[in-house]
Amino acid sequence: ETGIYLGLGSLVILRALARNRHEGSPGELLSFDTSRSAGSIVREQARGGWHRFVGSTHDLLLPALEDRRVGMLIQDTPHTEENQRFEFGAALSHAAAQLLLFDSSGYAPTLEAICAERGGTYHRVPLRSRNHIYPGVDLGFGVFEETRDDGLGVDG
Repeated sequence: ETGIYLGLGSLVILRALARNRHEGSPGELLSFDTSRSAGSIVREQARGGWHRFVGSTHDLLLPALEDRRVGMLIQDTPHTEENQRFEFGAALSHAAAQLLLFDSSGYAPTLEAICAERGGTYHRVPLRSRNHIYPGVDLGFGVFEETRDDGLGVDG
């Protein structure tokens, strides 16, 4: 995940990874944020399999992915085209047999374009709040099967 903030999303993912590990499917979470205090609500006992990186994804993401396969990336750092192309491209260049890419911005056209360029399928799902001041957001995600590294969008 790129962008941790307090760590609520990290906690949810870590809990799912713990359940997967218990069922025989181990995994790990790599989280990136520029703030040293990011992830402050993730207690020590919940941190199994969590690797937290402090700094820019442009400096840290590709080295962290070396010798790893990525099954999912949740992108929640600046939703600029340049940044999304870099982060999604990094995940695609280290993709597992199936890769899910999530754009938490509500809607930024970059992920949809990457899906069209790279043979992924793009989906947009409205997530609406009930009885809350925040109305909700649309979640965009792309599904890639049998991806390959053709170097698009990643500046090594």
